[in-house]
Amino acid sequence: MMARAMNNWVVMTLLRYLHPHGAVSFWHTPLGPSVYDFPSLDDYYIDLRAKLGYRGPQDSAGIPMLNYFGPIGIQYNPCAVAQWGLGGYQAWRRDGSAQGEGAFRGAAQWLRDHLEVDTQGRGFWWYRFDFDAYGLRAPWASALAQAQGLALLLRAHRCDGDAGDLTLARQACAAMLSPVAAGGLLLERDGMTLLEEVVADRPTAILDGLIFAVFGLQDYCFAVPDDGPAAEVLGRCVATLKTLLPRYDLGCWSRADLYSEAPPMPASAFYHGLHVAQLTVLAQLTGEAVFADYAERWRDQMARPTNRLRAFASKLAFKFSHY
Repeated sequence: MMARAMNNWVVMTLLRYLHPHGAVSFWHTPLGPSVYDFPSLDDYYIDLRAKLGYRGPQDSAGIPMLNYFGPIGIQYNPCAVAQWGLGGYQAWRRDGSAQGEGAFRGAAQWLRDHLEVDTQGRGFWWYRFDFDAYGLRAPWASALAQAQGLALLLRAHRCDGDAGDLTLARQACAAMLSPVAAGGLLLERDGMTLLEEVVADRPTAILDGLIFAVFGLQDYCFAVPDDGPAAEVLGRCVATLKTLLPRYDLGCWSRADLYSEAPPMPASAFYHGLHVAQLTVLAQLTGEAVFADYAERWRDQMARPTNRLRAFASKLAFKFSHY
């Protein structure tokens, strides 16, 4: 029985990673930093235009869905919808792409339709499936999805002036500012302030998710400058990132999260490159030299073939021993 379960897990994992229309094919697209007039919301921090090339499953309205195979199957992923829409926004604004505008507006409508607001005025984009990583059980929410969803709605508000989009962004932000203990996504522990990509039995501190959450909260503070609590949380999140960065440095590579201390989970080559791009932008956004220093350090590490090989072997070993 255990051998059969392990075989099924291996098959599903390989399909997710290697199938041309598997879930991972959406995420692993070329990404790079975008430095622009940040308060204008006229672009986005990471170039997501390649997301428009996704050819996996979609619904009748053309909204992308991800195929996780096995019991999970084909599902909406709120973060994927938001990234697809943000990539469309960039393609439209930068290149005049009609396809991009369609993706942007389609994703915005999906986000409007699927934000669920509770009695406390907190809006969540829920994930409606269990997921093996971090032991997630449906329904679960993500500060990463919240941040990118509200980033897209703020850009929709910028383009069309619809006050309803700003209201929805406020509600999505309220979920990010609500403590984990109260059902929200803000974790404060041991002097750290984390907007968690996933809430698990202990802090996950997934690095790319923490940074994307900062980007989304910064967008909100640009759009709603009189929201003192949001600005205060943003400042604490940036300070936490500065403090935690050394813990993500493996000497030859970056690590993906702080969930497993021994052994640490190294980032894949894709996510290591994303860390470099995110930190490059974060240094421009905040003026903090430490982010530029780590971006340069990790960029240099990535250029060495021995580091890439070592990181790949470590990542593979971690996956097979922990999942």
